[in-house]
Amino acid sequence: MGHWKKQFQTKCIEGIKLGHKGSKGYLTGLKNTEVIEWLKNKEYWNLDELVTYVEREFGVVYKSKQSYYKLCERAKIS
Repeated sequence: MGHWKKQFQTKCIEGIKLGHKGSKGYLTGLKNTEVIEWLKNKEYWNLDELVTYVEREFGVVYKSKQSYYKLCERAKIS
């Protein structure tokens, strides 16, 4: 008998749920606001500095630079 079939027969649906919890969450509303305020208070902007700040302060690393661009857009930085 296959592993998953046996899991289902002994533990029902709970037996076949994946244990993977997914990646660490993104910035919450409050953290998002903190980043935007940080950006607004800077005299100049550097994308690498923003990436480092978000990772250091909140433990978040976006896969796409587009997410960082969106943060700048929300802070009204072009």
